[in-house]
Amino acid sequence: MELTGLSFIGAQRGQTGGAVFHGINPATGAALEPPYHSAAPEEAADAAGLAAAAFPGFSRTAPKQRAAFLRSIAANIEALGQTLTDRVMAESGLPEGRVKGETGRTCGQLRMFAALTRH
Repeated sequence: MELTGLSFIGAQRGQTGGAVFHGINPATGAALEPPYHSAAPEEAADAAGLAAAAFPGFSRTAPKQRAAFLRSIAANIEALGQTLTDRVMAESGLPEGRVKGETGRTCGQLRMFAALTRH
């Protein structure tokens, strides 16, 4: 997935009207591309409204569905592979081994929670 610097508001991308900022490489001080655009207040309100509307249906999903959802999040994180690792290294200054360790820990925790959710 290509970074665009725009928020997701439901299934749509946000606009470019908000404040603009860049990630900064801590090793060099260089601004990273792309620029990020803050969500406008209306976009934040729309996102909150969509989340509130999704809650009743999601709260009634079966534990197996919730577990599958958590496992799919972990799989999607892992699918980003080296692209995610490189970006995290550029934004954080952490070494590759640490980034991969943190990614593995996060995905492991999602899967552990999925296993607990199934029961």
